[in-house]
Amino acid sequence: MRTRRFTHLGRSVAAIGVIGVMLGVAQIAGAAGSPITAGPPVIFHDPTGDSGTAPDILAVTISNDANGRLDFEIAIPTALELPPNARIFLVLDTDINPNTGNSDTAGAEYYFVIRGAERTYTLYRWNGTGWDPADSSTASVRYAAGARISIDRSELGDTDGFSFYAKTRTDGEGSETGRVDFAPDSGTATYVLPIPIPDPPPTVTLKQVVTAAVGAPRPGKPYGIRVSVLLDIDGEQSNVPPTRLSCSAKVGAAVVKTRVKPAGSLAKSCSLVVPATARGKSLVVRLRGVVTVTVEGRPPFSESFTKTVTSRVK
Repeated sequence: MRTRRFTHLGRSVAAIGVIGVMLGVAQIAGAAGSPITAGPPVIFHDPTGDSGTAPDILAVTISNDANGRLDFEIAIPTALELPPNARIFLVLDTDINPNTGNSDTAGAEYYFVIRGAERTYTLYRWNGTGWDPADSSTASVRYAAGARISIDRSELGDTDGFSFYAKTRTDGEGSETGRVDFAPDSGTATYVLPIPIPDPPPTVTLKQVVTAAVGAPRPGKPYGIRVSVLLDIDGEQSNVPPTRLSCSAKVGAAVVKTRVKPAGSLAKSCSLVVPATARGKSLVVRLRGVVTVTVEGRPPFSESFTKTVTSRVK
C-alpha cells in the first residue's frame, strides 16, 4: 500500500494556522493541462458545532500557483493535533461530472485519507470498479490545527477544475451519525483553476499616406511620386509599402501615361514623363492603393486609401 507519514507542524506553527494562511511549498515546473494562472485563495466556510465527536471543520481553503500546484487547507482550529481515533478525507471529482468516477462519492476520481493513529496518509484513484492506492511524487500532507494537502494537478488527471468535499470522522462501528463532519454540509463545492486573461489583440490603424516628389515637374522630364503608408501598431508607428498601388495623371484634360514600380523596401512610386506642352499647367496625380499587414495575435489588417497630389509644372 502506498501509504506515507504526514508531518505534524507542532503547536508553535498551529498557533498561526488561521484561515487564509496557506502552506508554503516549492513550485515545480512542467504541469500539463490547459494554461492557468495563479489566483487568490478561495475559502469555503463550514458551520461550527455540527461535527458530533468528529473534528469540527471550520473551512476549506484552496489555491493554486501558475505551475499547477494545488494547496488545500482543511481548518480544524479546535484540534491542534489530529486525534488518534480520527480520520480526514478529501474527495475530488476531478472532471466535475458526478456521472463518472465512483457513484458512492459524488463521482470522485481521487481521494486522500489522513489517519490520526498512524499519522499516515494515502492518495487513492478510482479504477472504474474500485479504489487503488496511487503513486505520487508531488503530494505532501502536514497537520497543524487542520490538514494541509499539496499536490500537482498533473497527478490528478491534469484537472482544470474539480468538485470536492472534505470529511472528518471518528472511528467506530455502525452508522456515522454523530461522529462525522462534512464540508460542505451537503453535496459538493467546486473550484475552477483560473485561466490567464488573454492580452487584447494589437490594434492597427492607418495613420497617413505619405507622398514625396521624385524630381521636379518640368516639361518633357521624368517625374514621380513615392508612396508609403504610416501605420500605428499598438502605439508604435511604422512605415510600410502599399500592398497594391495604382495611379492616374492628367494635365488639364489630357491623360498622362503612368507606371507603378517599387521604390526600395518601404515604398512604391508612380512615375511618368511630364508632357512637353505642360509648362505652367497643373499636374494632377490620383493614387489608389491597399495596404495589408499581418500582426501576430490578430487577423490580417487591410485598408484601402486614395490620395490626390497636385503640382504646378514649371
